[in-house]
Amino acid sequence: MNNSKELDVFLQRNNLNKFKLTLLKDGISNINYALDKKYALKVPYDKRFISIKPYQIELQKLAAKHFLSPNVAFWDIEHGFLVTELLKDYEPISSLDINLSQVKKIVEIIKAYEKLDVSKIDVPRLNYQKMLDGFRLQVNPKERIYLQKLENSKLLKFDTTLTHFDMVNNNLLSDKNSNIQLIDFEFACIAPEYFDLVSLLSENKFPEAKQQIIINEYFAKDPEGLNRFLANKNELKALLDLLWYHWAAARSNVENEKYKNIYLQISSDKKVSLLRFVHQVRD
Repeated sequence: MNNSKELDVFLQRNNLNKFKLTLLKDGISNINYALDKKYALKVPYDKRFISIKPYQIELQKLAAKHFLSPNVAFWDIEHGFLVTELLKDYEPISSLDINLSQVKKIVEIIKAYEKLDVSKIDVPRLNYQKMLDGFRLQVNPKERIYLQKLENSKLLKFDTTLTHFDMVNNNLLSDKNSNIQLIDFEFACIAPEYFDLVSLLSENKFPEAKQQIIINEYFAKDPEGLNRFLANKNELKALLDLLWYHWAAARSNVENEKYKNIYLQISSDKKVSLLRFVHQVRD
């Protein structure tokens, strides 16, 4: 690990070197460790993509107070090290095997998260173009995708909702009682409504019946919201696909073949999805 010296210093400085370090299941962006049975440690793979900011720490602390996330214990913004409470007996949700109780709990936690009072936290508003260009400029010019009409979407003009922005299954942890916890606030921001719902539905391979249950639960008392969601979901998904295509293409420039192939597959999937959206708009 190319940041082992910095990690050793971090662990010693916070008196964490006394704990046994055990490898947990890897994510695609970080190596995750257990520190005995007390803490979880996240270590980024790629120094180009370190993104821990003070507001993210404060936001996760607030979420933890509302039992939506494990609390933050220690962090190093420069190197991207993050130590949180260890969630014992929690695993990433399984998109294909998710049960009805988990589905309902996921919707509950997303809606509870969106309603958090962040008036005392400087959570930034989504600057979609800046975020997109930050990834796109790291991609070979021949592989960059420009969709000006989409990038100028009117949906981006309405920043209304606290958004996690990365609702992949690895960021939604569940125990055997279907309790759900949310982790990884790297992309959290104030963004247009329903980005998290679209992310949840598009980034996970839920069976169609479970997808419909998620939508029904989310809009159980909000028929007007359902109409807005149905009208805008394809465009919101395309906005996410364009962003994550360039994110994955940029991250594929790594020596590790395992992660290179994962990122290349993600970028390929996003490109196919974008082409499908473009053809639907033209038709």
